[in-house]
Amino acid sequence: MKTFTSLCFLFLSSVSFSANIFSHDSSDANVPYFDITGRMTIADKSVADYSVILYCDGQRTDSVFVDTKKDIDIHLGYGHDYAVRFSKAGCKDRILLVDTHLPEGVSADYFSFLYSIEFLSEHAPSNTFDDFPVAYIGYDKTKKDFDYNRTYHKNIRVMPGHPETQTASR
Repeated sequence: MKTFTSLCFLFLSSVSFSANIFSHDSSDANVPYFDITGRMTIADKSVADYSVILYCDGQRTDSVFVDTKKDIDIHLGYGHDYAVRFSKAGCKDRILLVDTHLPEGVSADYFSFLYSIEFLSEHAPSNTFDDFPVAYIGYDKTKKDFDYNRTYHKNIRVMPGHPETQTASR
């Protein structure tokens, strides 16, 4: 069962993968994983030439340089805490936090999550909120699916003048 959730600033477009990052043993196709798929943008346009670094439980585990504007697919094993850092020359780094722990009684299945994250210029006015991760994704017991934490999302974008304040409609 593959389920899809989205952030309010996500895209829903056809998926074509340009890069893959694996945090688990990808040689066993029968092992379920949590898949996050998306792209980075500037001014709502997809961008290329950026790095993605994956940290699992505080340790750097993989990285890739994305040289096309296509989506990137990241496969995450269950039962871990991940940080995904997106870096592009001339832009502030963006971080996505993902908690793949499942509550007792929920079996590891093939869950998916779509995202689109905006790079901010390194010359943009300084904002304390820019230092925080752009989203926190985890299993939502009410929805029985992975979703972004709406409370975190709302609170991180309440500062007047913050570039993403207008996109946080929930």
